[in-house]
Amino acid sequence: MDYCHELSDEVFRQLLMDVSKWLDDRKCISMMKVLYRDHLKNTTKLFSASEMIDLLNMLRDSDNLAPNDLKILYDTIKVTHFFALQRVIKDKVPSCPNIKEIRISTFTTHRQKLINLGLKMSEEQVEVVNGLYNDTKKNYADNWGLISDLEQRNIISEDKMETFMEKLKQNTYLQNLYAELNTIPVEPKLKRLHPPHTQELENIQPENKRKKIDLSHSQDNTAQNEAATLDSDTEMKTHDVCEKDDDGKDNTAQNEAATLDSDAEMKKHDVCEKDDDGKDNTAQNEAATLDSDAKMKKHDVCEKDDDGKDNTIQNEAATFDSDAEMKTYVCEKDDDEKVIKEESKKLELRQYQRELAKPVIAGDNTIIISHTGSGKTIVAVHFVNEHFKKGQDLSKSNLEAGVPFENKTKKVLFIVNTTHLAQQQYEVFSSYLYNSLRLSVYSDRSAASALASLKSVTDNSDIVFLTAQLVVNALEKDDVTIDDFTMLVFDECHHCHGLDPYNNIMSKYRQQKIENKTGTLPQIVGLTASIGTGKADRQEKSDEHARQVFANLDVKAVSIPNENDKEYQEFVNPPEEIDPILVKPRSDDNDPFKSEVNKIMFDIEKMLKQRLEKQDNKSQAYQDLLKLTACDKGTNAYEQEVEKFTSNSPQFITDHILLRLLRTGGEYLRKYNDALQINKICRIQDALRFIQEHINKEINTRSNEFNNDDDSLIQFFQNREKWLENVSKRQEYENPLLTKLEEILIQEFKLKADSHAIIFCTKRFTVDAMCSWIRDNQQLSFLRPEMIFGSGEMTSSEQQAVLHNFKSDTCNILVGTSVVEEGTDVSACNLVFRYNYMSSEVGRKQAKGRVRQKNSKFYFVASTEFDFDKRDYANRIRDMYMFKSVRMLAKIPKEQLKKDLLELQKFDVKQRMEIEKSEKERQDSRTTSVYRLLCGKCSELACLSSDVKVFSNSNHLIINKEFYQSKIRKEKHPKPKSIGDDTYKDGKIFCRKCGSDWGIMVTIKKMSFAVIKIVSFVLENTDGKRKVCRKWKEAPFKVEPFNMVDDWSIT
Repeated sequence: MDYCHELSDEVFRQLLMDVSKWLDDRKCISMMKVLYRDHLKNTTKLFSASEMIDLLNMLRDSDNLAPNDLKILYDTIKVTHFFALQRVIKDKVPSCPNIKEIRISTFTTHRQKLINLGLKMSEEQVEVVNGLYNDTKKNYADNWGLISDLEQRNIISEDKMETFMEKLKQNTYLQNLYAELNTIPVEPKLKRLHPPHTQELENIQPENKRKKIDLSHSQDNTAQNEAATLDSDTEMKTHDVCEKDDDGKDNTAQNEAATLDSDAEMKKHDVCEKDDDGKDNTAQNEAATLDSDAKMKKHDVCEKDDDGKDNTIQNEAATFDSDAEMKTYVCEKDDDEKVIKEESKKLELRQYQRELAKPVIAGDNTIIISHTGSGKTIVAVHFVNEHFKKGQDLSKSNLEAGVPFENKTKKVLFIVNTTHLAQQQYEVFSSYLYNSLRLSVYSDRSAASALASLKSVTDNSDIVFLTAQLVVNALEKDDVTIDDFTMLVFDECHHCHGLDPYNNIMSKYRQQKIENKTGTLPQIVGLTASIGTGKADRQEKSDEHARQVFANLDVKAVSIPNENDKEYQEFVNPPEEIDPILVKPRSDDNDPFKSEVNKIMFDIEKMLKQRLEKQDNKSQAYQDLLKLTACDKGTNAYEQEVEKFTSNSPQFITDHILLRLLRTGGEYLRKYNDALQINKICRIQDALRFIQEHINKEINTRSNEFNNDDDSLIQFFQNREKWLENVSKRQEYENPLLTKLEEILIQEFKLKADSHAIIFCTKRFTVDAMCSWIRDNQQLSFLRPEMIFGSGEMTSSEQQAVLHNFKSDTCNILVGTSVVEEGTDVSACNLVFRYNYMSSEVGRKQAKGRVRQKNSKFYFVASTEFDFDKRDYANRIRDMYMFKSVRMLAKIPKEQLKKDLLELQKFDVKQRMEIEKSEKERQDSRTTSVYRLLCGKCSELACLSSDVKVFSNSNHLIINKEFYQSKIRKEKHPKPKSIGDDTYKDGKIFCRKCGSDWGIMVTIKKMSFAVIKIVSFVLENTDGKRKVCRKWKEAPFKVEPFNMVDDWSIT
């Protein structure tokens, strides 16, 4: 059969994106890692992939997939029975064959058997196999985690598969699985022949045989795949995906042949697949008709891009978390058709959890304060469910406030502070309430499209999970109002203070309450392990902080568990807290890297000082440089002074060559300072690599724009590079802090080989260095590390993939920043290390709460160079202050507490009104005069302020043709993605003269525009006065909105 389609690069690129999205929506990546293992020999890279596009790119790069050879995609569909995916391919490749009729040629019979094994195993069977091959059961995220582990251990390799099957046959609980697997036919792998036209291409154009396609500019047009309609004569052949029900019988999910007329609504078919715990979930497909009264649930997901902009995706396939145990049952329709439906699992509460929920169910605005791991999310499922079943339409506080009663449709917003928590909490709720309530979530699990209206989402949902900033945006646009909802649940509610989005939401509530506007206020519930003390240094300050948090959340009740309760102690397992382990750092005599880097920094400082003295040694820039040089290098104080020096220089220096030197030199000083900080707690070679990466990036991206100063700055390092490389390899300069950590890790994993650990580090580059050290250390070869960062460095889907690997035992040690502290489900963890890491008292409690297993340990390993031990002790005392404050407030008579909190709320409303008035006056005072936007590094004129237009309230576009023709240099973006409705981030822009980073290129409805960062420019008015702004809202000039008609064709 001819599989040679000769696709264009663009069509091939889009096809891979569409296939990737289809499989990612159905959480298939773990299955595909098993399927493609024979084709992708680099297992480290294979298992670290977080999205299907990563696997498809690897297949492409390894010559297993090409524009003129899609056979592996066809075989993938046939082996997995995902025949609905054929329609996605056929949309781009009309000549796609009938996949049911093809013969498999890319997967061995053994590989097919492994996929059948994964598809057939029930949760109970996974547990039995787990017990057969592990002395201590492992926490596999799903069937595929088990299969990957067994294959890696050579238990189910091709030559040992027969032994494995015999073991299934001999086990009473696995005999059904054995019998079932033996009834499933597998095809012998055919010897692959070149497609007819491919052989000709090899002779004529060998470079086209496996043409490498760059996906960086791909645009996500998956909407057409999700909503494609079929003509009346189009027929889809059905296929069966077998799985086991609770009685061990085969059930079949079929893709029904469907004919859709112009009025038909699209319904999703059910294709059964396994969830993370091995139970049957239903990933819904797109090709059937809806009855006129049928409802179609959308699961809306939103993300934030690198610049903090809110983006949204529509995710049509319901997703479930690893703890979501979904049962299935079969409804017979006729001989040819069966439908698998989902039954939510039963909510079983512990008694202390029922007690925690009581004041909420009674209608009080409540803060629930309970240790991490005590099941606060399950408590939330309970009281939200009760809210819909029999809860009051108004909270008691609203009745007391005299707000008119009205019968409202119950709507709940579950508000979180990070996107991956939105997805995590949604999945827990889904496992219990999916059948009875309509749930929607906004995170960044898939490609994004703009969230047009929160109101439209809530109108079609009962519970919506999303980040606080999205709610703030909707409230500011009057898209929704506070009284559209009957309950607001704030996860990690200790954030509700100051200008945090949580408090901005509650400010709308408080204002409406104080002004007694017509409407019905929602009930407020906060969840946290600690409300904090606001860094209180005495009990009175802690009391003030607690009172303010109570006022912010309009709290009438606080719910705290009895920690002496036997049931509570049974399920909540606080770790053994090891005394701080403090290690003396290297001495200066034993730290040649520090000595040599200090010399490089002195050389740069001297160079900058001499050049400034020639111009004006009394300028502000010169004074800032003197303050900088007085700071100790390798400290946070030095970092702050460098930032101040580089940011302020453009306001005082008009000589563009001198300004370029000061800004570039400042950047180098910042990098060297970071390297010294890495050197303090990691290896010399990690600190050296950090510098080398910066130098190489400068050379690779800016060398064409280098001047003599740039060459000198590079030379300072290159003159010492070889010597530093030799030093980095010498054992006598090992970091004693790492030596101590290595000793503890070996000791702990020797005691418990299946341990799972988390190492918290302060900064991103420290995480990277720590992970490299673990991978390179032969003494720690038993560790399988992965890194995890916040939303600025990783998308929510990437974070979820790492956490999935941690649960499935692919990874047994996480190295990350504070992103893992709050709310993240890492129940497998039994060891936590804070490595030279210090956070607030709340952060300390959250980090401690990541340890969920019994007999766990909580370590603090730090250098004696810092006062971490004293600060850690202060945080312990603050935690005691917090509980005393909360119990004190709980004892105050309700009327008195209500009066006290009302005074604080009135003061807050008044203060915010004054701030808003001041901000409005500032905005109104923005001038219409034209400013010149000069490059912040070299003072080159980029454009005028009148050339800037704002799109979607946040993207500042340039509509000047000359800007595109002569001012910028473009490059492909390293992480292209959708950032809104038909809007894509796909490029980077740099100053053509000096190479300074100016912003990004975006494609809006197939037209390209530059989006600039105001921090990259100096703003100069007609009088020559200069100003530097960090954010667009600080701009002194007005920016007109982008006009679709007038501005459309300018570029």
